[in-house]
Amino acid sequence: MNYHDALAAVGAGSAHPGGFAGTRAWMQKVHIAPGATVLEVGCGTGRTACAISAAYNAKVIAVDIHPQMIAKAKVRAQTLNLPVTFMTIDRGPLPFDAETMDAVIAESVTVFNDAPPLLREYHRVLRPGGFVIDIEMSAAAKLPDDVMQTFRETYGAVAVPTLQQWKRHYADAQFTGVRLLLSGPVPTSAPREDESDAYGLVTGEAYAPDVWRIMQENERVMATHAKWLHYGVIQAYKQLPQ
Repeated sequence: MNYHDALAAVGAGSAHPGGFAGTRAWMQKVHIAPGATVLEVGCGTGRTACAISAAYNAKVIAVDIHPQMIAKAKVRAQTLNLPVTFMTIDRGPLPFDAETMDAVIAESVTVFNDAPPLLREYHRVLRPGGFVIDIEMSAAAKLPDDVMQTFRETYGAVAVPTLQQWKRHYADAQFTGVRLLLSGPVPTSAPREDESDAYGLVTGEAYAPDVWRIMQENERVMATHAKWLHYGVIQAYKQLPQ
């Protein structure tokens, strides 16, 4: 069992810097037109996907590589009576045609992958004028080797770029208008699930010893290495709208 398996077991709805309050914060700064097609990559249990569907009346497609996450996301959407499409996918190219999405959302997902090819996939599936919103952990400065190794072992992070490096990755993937909507230090404790996630989807497996151990290790690592960690909410366009 790894960190992502543990998140699935506890039904985590907002396991990214700032939690769901952070999601609400960027949603207040972004306009998504009614009927727009929105892809969420790494949707977890579907909390953000459902919020976007409800707030914008958008057509939301949400994908994750973890079948247990998708199963819980479907329960959430059914409970809320929201028409979100959830799909389990494999790592690698996104299973969508080019220029079919108006927006791509990723919340603490890109950092767990080889960022450059995934950013190129975000760019490929977007229509001209479409944009990405990406909440990602970032390094306050170049991480010491031992700290980077801890993040690899604990979270499976491939690399932890600085905010400037994140912006450069987006520019290298041919995005324009790259900007930070929000940024700051990563909180040293898990956010209160937005004041409480009524659809947290916790099942008996959440109380397994391995899950408890992994979640405690997460809190220890975050507290120990807090000085190295920031986060940013990046918005980047595939061609700026006219």
